[in-house]
Amino acid sequence: MPLLFILFFLLPSTIQATTYFGQISDIHYDPKYAVGSPTNCSLQTVGMTCCNIDSIPQIPYGSAGIVGEYSCDSSYNLVNMTLDFFSGFPMDFILWTGVANS
Repeated sequence: MPLLFILFFLLPSTIQATTYFGQISDIHYDPKYAVGSPTNCSLQTVGMTCCNIDSIPQIPYGSAGIVGEYSCDSSYNLVNMTLDFFSGFPMDFILWTGVANS
């Protein structure tokens, strides 16, 4: 039974007149992200093969920043800062959509 069905139909007395929710989708967290690693790689120009300590640079390339890089998947710092930002909002529940990588 879907969670939303339980929230909206089985427990209507617990939901306030105004309900606030957040949605998290496709964070693309890269546990191997390394600050200073190349942002353009020989195996692939974007995604999980770049911004890692063992990435093979392809010229031209830049260095991965502290928070993250456009051409790379999300760093721990970016994910953590984003979740910290959302924690400042009053939310009754959070929808997590997308696929989790392992």
